[in-house]
Amino acid sequence: MSAQQPHPEDRPLTRRQALAREQGTPLPDSSPEADGEQDAPSAPRLPGPNPEPEDAGTRRDVVGRLASALKFRANRSQLLAGVLCALLGFAFVAQLQQTEDAGFSQLSEPELIRILGDVDSRNQRLEQESASLRRDEDELRSSTNQQEAAQKQAEERARSMQIITGTVPVTGPGIDVTITAQPGQLSASNLVTLVQELRDAGAEAIEISGHRVVVSTYFTDTPTGGLEIDGEPVDLPIRILAIGQPDTMDTALRIPGGIYDTVEKRGGAMTINQETSLDIDSTVPQLGSG
Repeated sequence: MSAQQPHPEDRPLTRRQALAREQGTPLPDSSPEADGEQDAPSAPRLPGPNPEPEDAGTRRDVVGRLASALKFRANRSQLLAGVLCALLGFAFVAQLQQTEDAGFSQLSEPELIRILGDVDSRNQRLEQESASLRRDEDELRSSTNQQEAAQKQAEERARSMQIITGTVPVTGPGIDVTITAQPGQLSASNLVTLVQELRDAGAEAIEISGHRVVVSTYFTDTPTGGLEIDGEPVDLPIRILAIGQPDTMDTALRIPGGIYDTVEKRGGAMTINQETSLDIDSTVPQLGSG
């Protein structure tokens, strides 16, 4: 018994047959050979993105407004204040750097020792001056004849001024220094250092090779390696007399890095003798004396 053939209308239509039926034209042969093509299998549909909810735009608007509100909005005053703060900070750091570059951190150990010695000497002199002023005050208060005490103090101060200005000879304890060197081994700046060290140690009067050293004294170098004091040549060796406390001035000249070390490092020699009494006879003319 043969199998029953399906009715032509019950067969599935090809794409061409479906198109012909819609157009009302005779249906073409439905066999695959006559059709010349087979229906291509439909591609599986990929899942698409989830549809956005209706309130998606509202949510984005809320988030945008919130982010905008949190952002820093700098007005002109805030920007100007920020610039001023930055400039102030830069100036402060620059000042600190400059201070540090010019401070004690750049000095060597001998230089620091020398500065410490100078500070100690100055403190001692200030304490002595303070004690002297207290004694003067007590004498003025306790003296039965205050006018006589005041006259005595005035005379002592006038004598001190004469010694400082170099207008009178001076006698007292001090040191006798001799510097032996070859031309070019000792410079004018070395003599300035010598005088400063003696002044810091409390020297009341100084004489260098017969020249009284006062405020107006100056030293110069010559082209041949020699030295001049107030424009007059000075022969080597050089002799320095200084009246004051001998031990204090001796210590000041021997501080590491001072004039004593400088002379020896340059091949010269320096001798220092402490004396109980020295005479400085050189003077400078008084102002207005012609």
